[in-house]
This record gives sequence, C-alpha cells and structure tokens, in this order.
Amino acid sequence: MPSSIESFAPRLMGLIKNKKVLFLSHAHPDLDTLASAHVLQQSLSSYCLQAVFGIPEKPLMHFQIQLEHYQLNPQIISTLEGFDLVVCVDFRSPSQAGELEYALNKFFKQVIIFDHHSPSTSEFQSPLETCIIPAQIACAQMVMELLSISKNEISPENASLLAAAIVSDSARFANANSETFRV
Repeated sequence: MPSSIESFAPRLMGLIKNKKVLFLSHAHPDLDTLASAHVLQQSLSSYCLQAVFGIPEKPLMHFQIQLEHYQLNPQIISTLEGFDLVVCVDFRSPSQAGELEYALNKFFKQVIIFDHHSPSTSEFQSPLETCIIPAQIACAQMVMELLSISKNEISPENASLLAAAIVSDSARFANANSETFRV
C-alpha cells in the first residue's frame, strides 16, 4: 500500500491508461465521495479509453439536492460488465457498495481502493492497488493532492466542489488537521 499520494500517482496513471474505468462512490453517497469520484472522472478521463462517474444506487434526498446544486450527473450503476477497472472512491469494503457488493466481490478485473478511512473488518480480499491514507480528513484532500502531483489542472468549479467536500467531511473543520489546510 503506498504511504503517499506521490508514490501512488504514477501507478494510477499507468493502470487506467486506455481502460474503461468506473470511478465509483459508496452507497448512500455523501459530498466527499460524490465530489471526489466526479473530479477524478473529469480530470483523468484523458488517460482512459472511457471514464464513468457512478453511484451504486439512487442517493438520499439530501444528496440528490447536492447533486443538483453542484450539477453532478453520476450514472446509477447496476452492473460492472464492460468495465476494465473500478476505482472505489472513499470506501474500502464491498459492503459499502450497496447493491453492487456481490458484483464487486466477483469482479475479477482490476480494483483500486482510493480512501482515507481507517481499516474495517470487511475489506476487499485482494485489491489490485490501494491508496489509503487515514491521516487525510477527506478523500477530496487526496484528490487535490493527486491532481497537483500528476500536473492535472483543476477547474475553479471542481476546486470549489472539492473544498465544499473537505468542509463537509471535516465537520466544518472541527476534525481538521494541519494537512487539511495545506491543500
């Protein structure tokens, strides 16, 4: 497992190159997973043959309102058929994929975990690649660092979206640390 985004970034770019990639949020998505998956899909699509921002089920009303406010249009994913690689954004357990749990457990292609949460008891058995940094308050922090390291431009709209996700996931900076303010 890479201990830093810096060591992970070049491997990620190589893994997604010319592949059909799904940037998947967790079930019952919050702003951090939605913003992170959306910005990764938009920013890294030029490396991929196809890049899709997906959610495993319809979001709760509160997050539907946020999707509309930020003009995010994820696809509701019911099958992993047709994808070469799945990037699990902001989660590290198949059980967090809602109705896609079984499909993720049976997905024999490439899986990448991109997450900031501490270990859980029901993690993937053997993901191809992981970037898990619990010291980060939000996955959006990791996305900003990844895009900066890989020299990918972040549009003002996407920067604002990631900032809102960081504010949300840090409980309005109540859980922030010095790394939070570095980005």
